[in-house]
Amino acid sequence: MAKLLNLLPPGKKKALRQGLVLAFAMSMTLIVFLVFLTIAATIISVRVVLANNYAALKAPVTGEDDFSSSANSIKLINGYINRINGYVKRSTGWPERLIAISGLVPPGVVIQEMTFSGGTLIIHGSAANREDMLTFIDRLEKQPYISKLDSPLSNLLQKKDVQFELSMKYALDTATK
Repeated sequence: MAKLLNLLPPGKKKALRQGLVLAFAMSMTLIVFLVFLTIAATIISVRVVLANNYAALKAPVTGEDDFSSSANSIKLINGYINRINGYVKRSTGWPERLIAISGLVPPGVVIQEMTFSGGTLIIHGSAANREDMLTFIDRLEKQPYISKLDSPLSNLLQKKDVQFELSMKYALDTATK
């Protein structure tokens, strides 16, 4: 290996070394400054983005209002369902009631029309003879859910092909369901 001679005087060596250390310190200071500047710029840009999007970031927290309105809607719908169930429980089972009345009709009697209004049941029909109509009236009067059966006198005047109209109070609460 070849030896190198250092012909620089010691003062210049010291000045050169000091210049090198100063240049190194300046470059390190510049690097630290650039890193600090980059971090500061990042923090400022994040702050601006957060400030601009604050309302959007806060929206999920106010989602509790959506939950409350959904819960209120569910309560309202459940109230409707409960009300409908109450109506169904209190409803009149007309098919069973009509079957019970039709079981009372003797062979010579035909029911043409039945009208129910305000607790009053009106039956229009025809009977082959007066006895069949009287049998039907007798069967109706024996039922616990029928009271105040009215039959106009005109129903009794004819002996054959009797057209009749019967009016009676029909108690829904004691009738067969």
